[in-house]
Amino acid sequence: MKQHQSKKQSGFTILELMIATVIVSIILLLVTSVMISLQNLYYKGVNQESVQNDVRNITDQVSQEIQDTNATEGTAVQTASLPYSVTVNGVTSHEMATCIGSVQYLYVIGPEVGTATKQAMWRDSTPGSGCGKTAPNIITTDPSDGGTEYVASGARLTDFQINPPTPGDSNYAIYVSVAIGNDNVINLNNNSTNNDYGAACIDASGNQFCATASLQTEVGQRLQ
Repeated sequence: MKQHQSKKQSGFTILELMIATVIVSIILLLVTSVMISLQNLYYKGVNQESVQNDVRNITDQVSQEIQDTNATEGTAVQTASLPYSVTVNGVTSHEMATCIGSVQYLYVIGPEVGTATKQAMWRDSTPGSGCGKTAPNIITTDPSDGGTEYVASGARLTDFQINPPTPGDSNYAIYVSVAIGNDNVINLNNNSTNNDYGAACIDASGNQFCATASLQTEVGQRLQ
């Protein structure tokens, strides 16, 4: 008489498969979350480096020009308001001109480059007719006179001031701030008293693309 031996079949039950699927899904979610966080940090770092470079380049260039100018002490910097303006979200920003010797800076504080304006800070030569005279409209046009733009596309100039020496002091105070980010991730907090927007990134979707940088320094003219 033959005896039949039953063979035990091995495999996963439906419950085991469900548990394994849940575990794998959790691991994938964690990995995805980490990857998104790392990507956001990367974008944040790139944008932060960009605005820091803009601020540093502007400050270094302006400082060098103040040092090199041979104007009478305290009169090296001249500022003029230009007739060009742009209105964004109900806020009107005017183009300004600041001249240091033979160099002229045309700038607009607030609007984003590439969206609201063509340029934010354009450096070229001071016209022979005087600071700001016959200056191009950098808001709607790209000047073609061989000048230099100092604020990258997607960024905005949020403060530019060169305050004259105070009594008993021979140094000019320079304030420069640049921010990058769309209107929905950046708070400008416009202070009309000194044109300092005090830009800050806000807690909103996409704020990994927002960054701000500011620099303040003092510089005096070299003895001629």
